[in-house]
Amino acid sequence: MSLPTQANMGQRMPALFIGHGTPIYTLSENRYTNAWKAIATNMIVPKAILCISAHWMTRGTRITTAEYPKTIHDFGPIDPQLNVIEYKAHGAPALARDIAGRVPFDIELDESWGFDHGAWTVLRHMFPDANIPVIQMSLDMNLSAREHFERGKALDFLRDENILILASGNIVHNLTLIDPRENHAYPWALHTDAKMAHHMVQNDIEPLIDYSSLGEDIELAIPTPEHYWPLLYALGAKNDDDILSFPVMGISHGSNSMRSVLISPQ
Repeated sequence: MSLPTQANMGQRMPALFIGHGTPIYTLSENRYTNAWKAIATNMIVPKAILCISAHWMTRGTRITTAEYPKTIHDFGPIDPQLNVIEYKAHGAPALARDIAGRVPFDIELDESWGFDHGAWTVLRHMFPDANIPVIQMSLDMNLSAREHFERGKALDFLRDENILILASGNIVHNLTLIDPRENHAYPWALHTDAKMAHHMVQNDIEPLIDYSSLGEDIELAIPTPEHYWPLLYALGAKNDDDILSFPVMGISHGSNSMRSVLISPQ
C-alpha cells in the first residue's frame, strides 16, 4: 500500500461531517458520492483519518488499534453487492494509543472493531485507493450532547497534526418513517435541516447542543441521538477563524438529511 504524500504535512486539516444515508448510495456514482469524492480531492492529503461514526455506540469510549481493520457489514439484507465490499485501509495503532494518552478523557483500546458502514461507505469514495490509515473512535452512549461537543473540542489538536476528523451520521434521521421515494422530503425534515443549518451558519452553538428545545419537529427528525451526535464532534473541532460550508445538501427518502458540513481553515 502506498503511503500518503508528506508534501502538505504541517498544514491544518479540515474537520468534516458527512451525511452518509443509505448504504445503497455507495454502490454507484451519484450526486452524494461524487460530492464526497470532490471534498477529498480539494483538501490536502491527510496523514491519517479519525472517523467517528453513528454506527459504533459503546459504554465508555473506545478507539481501534487493529493493524488491518476488518470491513463490517452492519446492516440487514439490503443488496448482496454490499456484503462483498472490502475497504482495506490500514489502521494506525500507534496513533490510536497516542490519542488515548493525550485527550482529557478515558479511552479503551479496541482491537476487534473495524470499519462500520458509516465509515467505509463514505471512505471508499473519498479515498478509493485506501492508502490513508484510518482509526475509529466510538460514541459513548452515556454522554450528553454537550459532552460529545466537548470531546470534539478536545480532539481539535489533531487538525494541526495533519489528521482528518471525519464524523459520519445524519442530522435528520428517522428510519421508521423512511419513504421509498428517494426525492421525497417531509416538511418537518426540511424544516429541521434548514433550522440546524441556520444555527451553524450563525455560529449559534447552544441550540445545536440543546436541540431537544427546538420544537416538536425535533421529535420526528431526531428520535434517537446516535446519528446526530457525530455532528457535534465536527462542530466542537471548529475554531473561530474556520470557514463553515455545506458541500452536500438534500433530504433523501423523506426523513434522512444528506447535509454534509465542511469546516475549513482560512
